[in-house]
Amino acid sequence: MRIFQIKWAKSVPWAMSLLAMLGTVSCKKETTIAENQIDEWKTAARAVTYNLVWSDEFNYSGLPNSQKWSHEIWDPGRVNNEKQAYTNRLENTRVENGHLVIEARRDWHNGHEYTSGRLNSKVGWTYGRMEARVKVPAGWGTWPAFWLYPNDESKYGWNNTTNYWWPNCGEIDILEHVGKDQNQVHGSVHSRDYYFRIGNQRTGKTYVGDATTAYHVYAVEWSPDRIDFFVDNNKYYTVYNDYSGWGSWPFNHDFHIILNLAVGGDWGGDPDPNIWPRRMEVDYVRVYKMENNQSIIGRTITLKGNNNQFVSGQNGENPVICNRPNAQAWEQFTVVDAGNGKVSLRSMNKYLSSENGNGPMTCNRPSIGDWEKFTWEVMPDGKVALRGNNGKYVSSENGVNPMTCQRDNPQAWETFTFN
Repeated sequence: MRIFQIKWAKSVPWAMSLLAMLGTVSCKKETTIAENQIDEWKTAARAVTYNLVWSDEFNYSGLPNSQKWSHEIWDPGRVNNEKQAYTNRLENTRVENGHLVIEARRDWHNGHEYTSGRLNSKVGWTYGRMEARVKVPAGWGTWPAFWLYPNDESKYGWNNTTNYWWPNCGEIDILEHVGKDQNQVHGSVHSRDYYFRIGNQRTGKTYVGDATTAYHVYAVEWSPDRIDFFVDNNKYYTVYNDYSGWGSWPFNHDFHIILNLAVGGDWGGDPDPNIWPRRMEVDYVRVYKMENNQSIIGRTITLKGNNNQFVSGQNGENPVICNRPNAQAWEQFTVVDAGNGKVSLRSMNKYLSSENGNGPMTCNRPSIGDWEKFTWEVMPDGKVALRGNNGKYVSSENGVNPMTCQRDNPQAWETFTFN
């Protein structure tokens, strides 16, 4: 939660009044709203094409690429009562061994007990998939974040409650982790109508058991109607556009990437003085443009599971299974527009049915009902997942058993290649 972690305008004369106000803010940590928001807000996941438009793979050494990143430099306490000074020293931000290292240190540099690093991307984007492969630090007082902040923070005017442009401008927190709550990772958005001070912040979290010892891919997919949050391509939270105006949805202009490692602060807690230095390590950062791809409608395709076998309609006589080494008539499906962004799959003039998740799937329906409608979700690796009317994902069951529609997340057995 980047409550007042704002892009600082050093020349603004009211800066001291902001600092004074921050000292009195009550820092309510989480008010989690339901993941399944009002149904009519939802739009089905789109078939999309991912085009890489910007990245840093960190395949060099030394300071972060100055063509892509800029440093924030400031003293402790500027936001969230954090204890670190941000510097541009190699000790705090550097690239080595193919990774970006943001290191928080207890080294008393320039009289400041703690130092760390904060980087801003020099460009921003409206909509897309933003992802980074990150290993977060353990330890009480660590507070790493990968997040998005507007290029133009003044777009939606001044907020008299916070005495700043925030949260009117919007903020998207892709990854936050606090060491005092180890392995719980958080994704949030902030806006004028939804943030901590009025008790309704939109935030989700998920448990990642080895977040501090292994790299994981943290991402958002941001479009005009929603923002989906992922860990390792498993979606754990969604915020939907309610179309009530910019106070709820200021997420319609360019935002840039911020990577930082804070020490202590209102959420981070009092740091353990004996654990430093601590590192946030980033393997890569990538930004993709997502383009709707509706050409799938009307095509006749095959679906191949994680076992490299084809899905078969079994001529409608037996439960659907994913175990055919070759694609013949029963293994071909025509993609039909089922309305409201959903699709149906037809083989041998019969429709594939999820059976609403209550049993093995079949391909024996003569017409399209709710159980024969699927959300078509294309993954970043180009594979597709099918989500049934029950909100669960179709699984190939690795070809060992008949297919089902009972899985909460699209993992290996729930994704398919299609031609």
